[in-house]
Amino acid sequence: MNDCEEMFIKIIALFVHNQITAGEFTDLLFDNTELFTDFFFDNTGKNILGEELYYDIIDTNFNVKEQCISIKTKLADFLKQKYPQIYNSISDSYIEKIVEENNNDMLTKILAKRYIQPELAVIDFSGIDSSEKFILKIRDSLGFPIFCTNWDAVNDMIYDVMFPKKIIFKNCDYVKGILNRDFSILKEIMDKKDSIGNNMVIVEYR
Repeated sequence: MNDCEEMFIKIIALFVHNQITAGEFTDLLFDNTELFTDFFFDNTGKNILGEELYYDIIDTNFNVKEQCISIKTKLADFLKQKYPQIYNSISDSYIEKIVEENNNDMLTKILAKRYIQPELAVIDFSGIDSSEKFILKIRDSLGFPIFCTNWDAVNDMIYDVMFPKKIIFKNCDYVKGILNRDFSILKEIMDKKDSIGNNMVIVEYR
């Protein structure tokens, strides 16, 4: 297995194990056409994934949660059959090792951002006038996957995402006056996060 193939398989394994998001996965694979070709084909021109799975990836809309789950299941099966050692190696210590190597490549930067807990996030609700904008503000500010477009998806992320040590929500009275129900749901989610002790996050509402 050459270096490019090994990197490609590691990226798949990290995606399958929810260590990188769908958006990060597609950024790593599709943003550079030449890199994309190198990832999927070995030095003999043979498709590493096989034709069916290769086109399944290309045809997947990673913004749709159901499609994302489906392709992730197929990729997990592929790894278990072809690369079980890499599939089984993904762990916190494995990711810590990648981050510590500090290769300054895109994958390392993504993992460092997700693995190392940020100090602070300030989320300003001024100008938010719809439930959709409210949820997207939370999603984008905290680095949730792109398919988090409803409260159920946001709630699921409290178990999977590295939150900052402190989150400050600003202009809360303003947004409560417009979107009181959504604000109440946000507080319920953050209270649940506190109750499971995930990342020891301090939350302030201003």
